[in-house]
Amino acid sequence: RDVRLKLDAEAQRGGDGDRIELREALASAGGARATLSGSARRAAPDAAWQLKGQSKLSAFDPAAWWPGREDSPWRRGPHRLDASGSFDLAWPRAAGGLAQQLAALRGQAELHLADSVLAGVALRGDARLRGSDGAALETTLQLDAGGNRLQADGHISTRDSADRWELVLDAPALAAFGPVWRLLRPGVADAALAGSLNAKASLVGRWPALSSSGQASAAALRVDRLGLQRAEARWQAGTALDSPVDAQLSLNGAAWGPATVESATLQLQGSGRSHRLVLRAESKARPPAWVDSLQAAAPGTGPSLALLQAQGGLVEDGGSLAGWRGELQQLELRGGNTAWLKSGAVGAELLGLAQGPLRLTLQPGRAELLGAALRWSRVAWRGADAAGPAQLDAQAELEPLAVAPLLARLQPDFGWGGDLRIGGRLEVASAPSFRADIVLERQRGDLTVTDEVGTESLGLSDLRLGLNVADGVWSFTQGLAGSTLGVAAGAFVARTSPQASWPAPDAPVSGVLELQVANLGTWGTWVPAGWRLGGALRVSAGIGGSFGGPEFTGQLRGSALSVRNFVQGVNVSDGEVAIALQGATAHIERFSARAGAGSLRLEGDATLGMQPQARLLATAQKFQLLGRVDRRLVTSGEARLQLERDKLQLDGRLGVDEGLIDFTRSDAPSLADDVVVRRHANGAAAARAEAPPEPGPGAIRLPTVALDLRVGLGEQLRVRGRGLDTRLGGELRLTSPGGRLAVNGTVR
Repeated sequence: RDVRLKLDAEAQRGGDGDRIELREALASAGGARATLSGSARRAAPDAAWQLKGQSKLSAFDPAAWWPGREDSPWRRGPHRLDASGSFDLAWPRAAGGLAQQLAALRGQAELHLADSVLAGVALRGDARLRGSDGAALETTLQLDAGGNRLQADGHISTRDSADRWELVLDAPALAAFGPVWRLLRPGVADAALAGSLNAKASLVGRWPALSSSGQASAAALRVDRLGLQRAEARWQAGTALDSPVDAQLSLNGAAWGPATVESATLQLQGSGRSHRLVLRAESKARPPAWVDSLQAAAPGTGPSLALLQAQGGLVEDGGSLAGWRGELQQLELRGGNTAWLKSGAVGAELLGLAQGPLRLTLQPGRAELLGAALRWSRVAWRGADAAGPAQLDAQAELEPLAVAPLLARLQPDFGWGGDLRIGGRLEVASAPSFRADIVLERQRGDLTVTDEVGTESLGLSDLRLGLNVADGVWSFTQGLAGSTLGVAAGAFVARTSPQASWPAPDAPVSGVLELQVANLGTWGTWVPAGWRLGGALRVSAGIGGSFGGPEFTGQLRGSALSVRNFVQGVNVSDGEVAIALQGATAHIERFSARAGAGSLRLEGDATLGMQPQARLLATAQKFQLLGRVDRRLVTSGEARLQLERDKLQLDGRLGVDEGLIDFTRSDAPSLADDVVVRRHANGAAAARAEAPPEPGPGAIRLPTVALDLRVGLGEQLRVRGRGLDTRLGGELRLTSPGGRLAVNGTVR
């Protein structure tokens, strides 16, 4: 708005050379002005250029000329630039290297930034470039931004490459510079700058032959997602491979988003061609719970520790940096009291740093992971580039692993024992086509389970999991055989392209599955203490469909099935099961069981695949749920159950034919002393209970439950104990509004 432009200039070519004389250039908008005056000249071919001029900005708002997007903080400002400058320079026309061109450079240049504002941050600074007897240029830069100061002094030689720079940064209030930092980080939602930073550094030489030394410190530093409570660094290094290197870095209270490190130290000594690196980091963050459960020792309360030691050097190829070659002397990750990853010395080579793709090669070595030992004879990885995707070529073996101690740590109360050892091998090559041969199998020994009755072995004679990939054919095999477990075997094949590193969800599959258990009673060691199983089970099915939604065609048969727990009063017998597997669906042909003088029958269908669901109808006729002397319950009725991936719906009507709850010899259930009962004005208030909070990221999401079950107490339900001896009658309705149980009805 209200823009004025003025240009007064003259140009001439020919005669004694080229000449441009710019007497005045003026741009104004509102109260802001930008002026430039000076001249430029290219005289005879062998004569030097000349440049003279002055420039000035007065109350200049760049957002008036470059407004940016409407939602940009650049537009909000405020901005105001007041600056002035003068220059009087000359340089040769002849071509040549930088040092040769600087040899004839003359003149002086100055820039002064007065009381200015950028995004609300006060700015002040000076920049000077002055010649010194034709041998060097002396430069000075001073900048103050929101109380943070930067100073750079340089000596640029015009005769050789002996340049020198001294840099000093004193930034005690980086938060004051935050608005400008956010301008420099467009599109970064969590752009932030805070804390203090101080540094002193010197540079000697000219690229590519540079050497540097200095020191730096930071406190309460935050740069976007990176946070540091305190940091100290000092260094001496050079770009030449034979230059000495001595660097140390220490961090305290480092955080990158949710990841935190309490302390870390880094030491690097030697030279570029031969150096030693030591990295040590400690964190209060604990490894996942499943990692702690697999450790042989108790987790403890010590910090997590990472330790890396390496020795090697940078290598050249044709005069340019090619990569790094050396030895990883130690790699260890500890959680609490034990190391869950530990590697011995192994040679390593990383190439392609200057000209990709990256290539990593590990010499034969050995590593321990969560009690297992992996030994590899070949590992080579090549990064993706324009020629193709990433490639891997590896060959490794799993040393014999004792399984019983591992299971005992996962299930400490189960009674695992035995001398079973499993081993494995791995061969993977991803180019020119993907190939793999992976096997995990029993090598020797057996497992035992000890319970209140005694110790029983599983009688394992076969245990194997295998995967073979060749020419786009993925063959999965599984096998299990034990005298007390029965026999289980399966094999299926997925077909995809030879270059695929994993079958796509729509890849066609085919295979078979067989399971035979002559006596489920031998599986009693696999169920909780006090429970007993009985009967025979057999599954025979063919596998089809796709990798992401397999379909099964065959039958599941069970006869003389039983479940017993005499302590709880459960005694279900004479179970018969016949389920027809029909590809994408399953149909219950027969499912019945008896308990007491009654029976239970189940019928329905299920849809398999990627969106599984089932619809079942259960019918009970005088079925004895509980049969203890002091706790007996017989019921009849119907209930419909509908299962989906994230929803469970149960409705129906059940009646109590007969029941007894006798707590004469034990205390009746009661509330603890710290429970406070809040009485609502009416029963409907319970139905208005708030829904439970949404689970956080990574939490297991349980299916929602829709319950509508009516329970009639009948005329034969008796309660006895604590001076009470009565029958109960009435009807209750169980529902689940908002995901919480609600009970309404009448008990008399």
